[in-house]
Amino acid sequence: MRLLIVSTGAGTGHNRAAAALEEAARATQPDAVVSTIDALDYGTSLLRDIYARSYILMANRIPALWGFVYTRSNDKDADSRLGRLRALIDRVNARRLLETARAFRPDAILCTHFLPASVLGNLAEERRIPLSMVVTDFDLHAMWVQPRVAHYFVAAEGVRRMVIARGIPGDRISVAGIPILDRFRNAPSRAEARRRLGFDDDRPLLLAMGGGFGRRGLAAVVEAAASVNEGGTVLAVTGRNRKVRAAIERLHGGNGRVKTYGFVENVEVLMSASNLLLSKPGGLTSAESLTMGLPMVLTSPVPGQEEQNAAFLVASGAAVRTGSTDDLRRAVGPLLGDRDRLESMARAALDAARPFASRDIVRRVLDDAQAPRAKLAGLDGADG
Repeated sequence: MRLLIVSTGAGTGHNRAAAALEEAARATQPDAVVSTIDALDYGTSLLRDIYARSYILMANRIPALWGFVYTRSNDKDADSRLGRLRALIDRVNARRLLETARAFRPDAILCTHFLPASVLGNLAEERRIPLSMVVTDFDLHAMWVQPRVAHYFVAAEGVRRMVIARGIPGDRISVAGIPILDRFRNAPSRAEARRRLGFDDDRPLLLAMGGGFGRRGLAAVVEAAASVNEGGTVLAVTGRNRKVRAAIERLHGGNGRVKTYGFVENVEVLMSASNLLLSKPGGLTSAESLTMGLPMVLTSPVPGQEEQNAAFLVASGAAVRTGSTDDLRRAVGPLLGDRDRLESMARAALDAARPFASRDIVRRVLDDAQAPRAKLAGLDGADG
């Protein structure tokens, strides 16, 4: 069995989801040949500009512009010729991705972004390879609906209804959740996590995150959180944004109220140690927090998919949403003083979580790919 998993490095979430699916595939079928690739590594600089650099620029610096682009391109009445033109541009600029996929000879293709599904759709149809898509937010944009996708895996029932509204039959959609790595399901206890991080007391720990690339407003979030976290510490994860980390350290270096981290590989330890997460609601971060049972205070969702993520999290009872830093202060202070409310939010998070999403998705994909093989084997036996 040869499984090709393809992501797109627009932000970090799609690649994290792909890594989780690869982990699950290797655990589920150890003798499978699994290859995980980023479509942008096999595309032109134009493709990287369109899907990675432009998104990061707009999301971090001009979020209103991203919201406008997201909404206009998601309009059901938008000119379909524009979609066909975009698909053509994708294929022209990702020829090496197509060649790489063809050379790998996959029995199944699993995508965590719409770009590779668009590029590899014809190959999947020609070779009768089941092509599946994992939607990594609690929302659906029109671009995720691709004509040659055999099966969709979505985060929640509401997203399933969105896919059906786009004309996809219900039997081609599974509510599976967002795939995350097993280490979030098997994280250390709070006491052990704090010991690993160098905290051997019960002080309130607030985890402030800005995504893999950081974000410009994170310093203000950390400042507001520190001002109401009396006797506690804010763990500030700035990702690859060195300027944001430097700005936070200039304000709080050495005072013990804030501890900064850059890009980290132990998010599950930080989450396990913390009482509350302050973050924008990216799809993967949201799914990881739910699995960890970590209450959330949502800060500045990027217009578009993160608005819908925020709506889902708040409706589930696992999060509260804030706008300004004053809103954040008014939310965090009372939460830290209300143990019952925090415990209720933690239970709501666990209730909304789908910790086995990766395993469930991979099993379905591998079963669907093996079914034609089993049928052919049966025919060969009958002929013999």
